[in-house]
This record gives sequence, C-alpha cells and structure tokens, in this order.
Amino acid sequence: MHSSSCQIRLVTEYYGFSLPDTPAHPKKRIYFIINSWKVNAPFQKEMYKDGIPKNYKMLIQSECLILPFFRQKAPSVKPKKLSSLNCFASIWCCIENILLAIINENLGCALRISFEKETENIFEILKHPKDYFMPCYLAIGYPLHKIKNPDQIKLKIKDKIHYNKW
Repeated sequence: MHSSSCQIRLVTEYYGFSLPDTPAHPKKRIYFIINSWKVNAPFQKEMYKDGIPKNYKMLIQSECLILPFFRQKAPSVKPKKLSSLNCFASIWCCIENILLAIINENLGCALRISFEKETENIFEILKHPKDYFMPCYLAIGYPLHKIKNPDQIKLKIKDKIHYNKW
C-alpha cells in the first residue's frame, strides 16, 4: 500500500468517517464525537468543534506521520507490578524527546492518542505483532502562523497552590 493512501486510511478509519456505525458527514461525526465524550461546557464544545477538523486535516496532510510502537507483554491497564509499566513509560519519554526535536527544528506536530476502535483498525491495516501497541500518532509538518487559540478556563494561581496540606 502506498504510504499516503495508508496514511489516509489510518486517519479516516480512526475518525470513523468510513465506519458503518457512525455518521458519514464530517460535521455530524464531530458532534457524535463531542457527545460521546460527554462534553458539557460550551467553550469546550467550541474548542472541539474547531480542533477536531484541524487535527484530522493535520494528520491527513502532514509531511511525516510517525507511528511509535512499543512492546507490552502484560496488560498495562491493571499491571501486577509497577515495573510492568516500564515499556509504556519509556515510549512516552521517547515521544517527548521527538516532540522536543520537532520544536527545535521549527516544525509543528499534531499528537493524537489512539482509541480502542482505532487500535483495531491499525492492526487490520499494518498487521503488526499483537504484543506491540501504538500509543499515538505524531503528524509532523510546517506550522501555520495565524491560528485561533481556544478559550481556556481562567484559573487563579492562589487556588491551585497548597501549603502543608492537599
């Protein structure tokens, strides 16, 4: 499979645009995602309505799409011992270093964490070994300079600092 067609297939199947149990129209799919996440705050809904299509576009049109994998023999959801999470922690350290290198090169990156249905689609497409997992997509490209920053919750620092108590 050609890399760009594989990239498009990975991303479109992730966003559910080709899955039969989700709305086909992109705007309906965005509302479906927002509602399934039970997002209630109006500013959060606006952020996702703006952000999901941008994230999709960045993944489809990126200059480079990195799919980091790690090997995990034991389930990471309920580990029997803390050291069982070493591979999981290590891959995120690697991803952090990749992100720092990307920024150092004046590039941009869209990071998208994979969900269960997406993980199943990725396996069907890539046929990777079953004990390897992909925690996220990293889409790398040249950043746009005029972007809208979403509204954020205004926090007071004094409400977040605790002295001698939690």
